[in-house]
Amino acid sequence: MARTTSVRTFKRIKKNGLLSKSRLEVYEALYNNGPCTAGQLFKNLKNVIVKGSVCARLTELRQRGCAMEIGTTKCPVTGQNAALWDVTKDLPTEPTKVKETRAAKLARLENNTKELSNSLKWAVTEVKRQATNSKGVKLARSWQRWLQRAEDALGGV
Repeated sequence: MARTTSVRTFKRIKKNGLLSKSRLEVYEALYNNGPCTAGQLFKNLKNVIVKGSVCARLTELRQRGCAMEIGTTKCPVTGQNAALWDVTKDLPTEPTKVKETRAAKLARLENNTKELSNSLKWAVTEVKRQATNSKGVKLARSWQRWLQRAEDALGGV
């Protein structure tokens, strides 16, 4: 597979300080070793950065347009299917933030509340079902209290 990287882009990013230190460390490792998985990058950067930070930096680099997922592969480090990352030929740009309108935020929160309520209803039903299937076994006090609080929160089920 031909890489779309540019030596000139890499040198400009490095020379002009277009990325923060940790982003540049991940970008440089990806440039030198890519395409590769986050696990492979972490292995190359083990003494420099933690794995969760590698994943976060890859996401930030993607948002800035200077890294991209080019597919999936079985990671030789983790043995799991993982995204295959590579650098692009583009200079990084600041990601644009989309401001959420008040109406959209309220709709999102209402939807989240409904989902949580449905999950809680399911959990209450499941606890009651398990309790009735365990003939003669009484629920532990902690579960009885949880069940009471959950039913109170739902307005009685």
